[in-house]
Amino acid sequence: GNVANEVETEQIVYDANTTAFYKPAPRHADPTAQRIPNSGYTSYVQYRGSIPLFWAQDTTQTHVKPPIEITIVDPFFAAASRHFDNLLARYGAPLYVLNLIKSHEAQPRESKLLHEYTQCVEYLNQFLPEDKKIIYRAWDMSHAYKQKKKDVIGYLEDIAEESIDLTKFFHSGPEPVSHKSRTEPSRDKPYRSSIQLQRGICRTNCVDCLDRTNAAQFVFGKRALGHQLYALGVVESPNLEFDSDAVNMLTQMYHDHGD
Repeated sequence: GNVANEVETEQIVYDANTTAFYKPAPRHADPTAQRIPNSGYTSYVQYRGSIPLFWAQDTTQTHVKPPIEITIVDPFFAAASRHFDNLLARYGAPLYVLNLIKSHEAQPRESKLLHEYTQCVEYLNQFLPEDKKIIYRAWDMSHAYKQKKKDVIGYLEDIAEESIDLTKFFHSGPEPVSHKSRTEPSRDKPYRSSIQLQRGICRTNCVDCLDRTNAAQFVFGKRALGHQLYALGVVESPNLEFDSDAVNMLTQMYHDHGD
């Protein structure tokens, strides 16, 4: 059930003035009163890893793109079952799987894995309860980029927003009180007066978990950063502009992270 190129990324944003997860109790408070959570910490976790099937590339050849071979065909997808079972145990549900490998190829290479991986998720979902079924999104990012007709980053942002809306992110306390009076579109949800936990995770892959995965995880990180800063009361909307100091800093961090 273990995969190559497995990386868990946690993006932590916090108020530098904050020193602990809980505020000190008022001086004359009842000794039995519960501690007040300090709302100065946020965290978002995402995951990358190779496709959990038995496949290989012959790296002894001089081909830039060596052919891909599925080395063991398991109709019951036992290894993938163990892999997703482990992810559910670690992160909970939902598992949001974003598969970025190619579907448009003159000579089938990555698309061999696309077909097998899609079958794998469909097979495993038969045995999972409705609230734990794997959410599977397959999108040929390379083809979309080459077409020049689709807003690749915009589409990834939509996927990221859908995923973050499902899994949420960790916030160590309630929203800022000022959010109660907000009426803009970002306030289409009720005010949250308690700690928020992230439940579930987005698992991203391409064929080598490098360039396409790096780009997608940056976009997810950018969307999460907007929500984190909004939860901390730093910005008035979770929608961050790309041309901003915060996003420029995040871009450099994800460049280093990808390296």
